[in-house]
Amino acid sequence: QIPRAARISDLVDTEGLETIMLQSLSICFRLLGVSTAAIYHTAFATLRQVVQLLYDSVSQVFQKVPELGKNTSGEEAKLDKLPLEAKLAFKLFKDLCYLATAEGTKTEWLMVSRMPSVSQTACLELIELVLKTHHRIFKSEPFFTHLVQQQLGTMLVTQLRTAYEFPKVLRLVRIGTVLVREYRKRLISECEMLLSIFVRMLEPDFPLWHRVLILEGICEFCDDPDLLYHVFVSYDMQPPATKVFGSITHVLSRFVQHANWSKNPSLSDQGGGGAAGQQQGALPGAAKAPTSAATVTSSFASTMLSTFGVRRANAPSTPSTEIIGAHQ
Repeated sequence: QIPRAARISDLVDTEGLETIMLQSLSICFRLLGVSTAAIYHTAFATLRQVVQLLYDSVSQVFQKVPELGKNTSGEEAKLDKLPLEAKLAFKLFKDLCYLATAEGTKTEWLMVSRMPSVSQTACLELIELVLKTHHRIFKSEPFFTHLVQQQLGTMLVTQLRTAYEFPKVLRLVRIGTVLVREYRKRLISECEMLLSIFVRMLEPDFPLWHRVLILEGICEFCDDPDLLYHVFVSYDMQPPATKVFGSITHVLSRFVQHANWSKNPSLSDQGGGGAAGQQQGALPGAAKAPTSAATVTSSFASTMLSTFGVRRANAPSTPSTEIIGAHQ
């Protein structure tokens, strides 16, 4: 077994490394389209290990020589200035964003054609894995930050507006949650769009299971006082104010009122109608909707009070009446 701390370039000859990586990854991605479960899971497990090893190697390179990516921009003409591992990681992440889309026909490096829907969810899982375990690379290296802004941000916003399958929506919401929590200070505009989409997806015209997934993401936001404060200061208090924080507050209160959990604890989707009501009980996780709504609302209220109670003490130049007025 290959040690986790080993660099890929230390294990394989540098000249043939890109060819070996390209061929191996392409074969694994093609096997994701096989209907046999054992082959699919073996290929996906291999992909996870290779991707993890590749980005571990990139982290070690930038730790040893921090200035490698500091003077580079998002222009691909400067891609050659990066170390070999970083170039491969850059190309792989870009193709993952392409393969995760509904079209999935365009890849610049991998030798893979159109991916089936099951394989698209696998690509989304790999994207989530990289963003969660190696967020320092994407936040500190301008080259990778630009990649997230240009490729992932656009793909995520587009897919969230058009995806309606549970496995795909689940992974898209998880990636959006990671972006907002870990990259909010780097991706101001992208996080604003994601939060606005999250708020929109809590409307009654979306299926119940869809709203439960969004509630789970918002629940993570509500447990982070710094994130709530950042949202309020960055969006609600900046002209022209988009009132993202106010919209979250409003839609959560309206969601609980429309659901009316106290009078009818069953899965009566009173706020929804038509297609939303017809999909009740389609997923076991939907039974947790009352608990999710109550948990999110309680967590949001307590975190909001503690957050602004502490922040007002640290910012005496902003009177509390101004904050309340801006929020209203």
